[in-house]
Amino acid sequence: MKKMICIFSLLVLICFSCKKDDDSVELGYKYFPTTEGLYKVYDVMEIFHDHPSLVHDTTKYQLKTIIGALYTALEGQQAHVFYRYKRDSSYQEWILTDVWSIKRDEFRGEIVEENRRVIKLGFPTNDGSSWNINAQNDLDPVYGTIERAHQSKISNGVNYEETVTVRYAFSNNLIDEIDSYETYAANIGLIHLHNQDLSKVFGTSQVNKGTEIHYDLL
Repeated sequence: MKKMICIFSLLVLICFSCKKDDDSVELGYKYFPTTEGLYKVYDVMEIFHDHPSLVHDTTKYQLKTIIGALYTALEGQQAHVFYRYKRDSSYQEWILTDVWSIKRDEFRGEIVEENRRVIKLGFPTNDGSSWNINAQNDLDPVYGTIERAHQSKISNGVNYEETVTVRYAFSNNLIDEIDSYETYAANIGLIHLHNQDLSKVFGTSQVNKGTEIHYDLL
């Protein structure tokens, strides 16, 4: 009888250990929530540079995204409707500008933007993980690489305990300055976007031409 009890206790201990190991695996699904009704509002700033024409235009507006109902797409996969609204200031009414889709499976989080499927996050979200964000569309390959996985970060004055940053490009030399990345927070999703693609007057820090876009979650 004592032998049976020992064997049973050992099996329970093994099962508990296995469950503990499974729970400790950080897949990163929490950084790309797809809960119906989840919405976010961003302050957005876009800058257009054309130094030869003495043009440096800045446009500011607010963007709201809402995850809608679950549906079955043409390819048989389930996805959520993804609504995007814009307004010039907080005093104006929201205007629906885009109806995209968003989905997450065990390997990736995707958004279909203007009929192009973009892989925004690859799972698991480990430092150094990399993937072609355009693997499922007809655009040239662009690789996202995870940096600073599962670390706290202050963004727009708010401290987020767990975030991952996806780096798309970085270059700073005599002729251009390119910096593109997105940051995602646990159970929230995208909190910050930075996309800077600038050419410089050769040998100086003066911007010649290019664009910048910045999202900050409110």
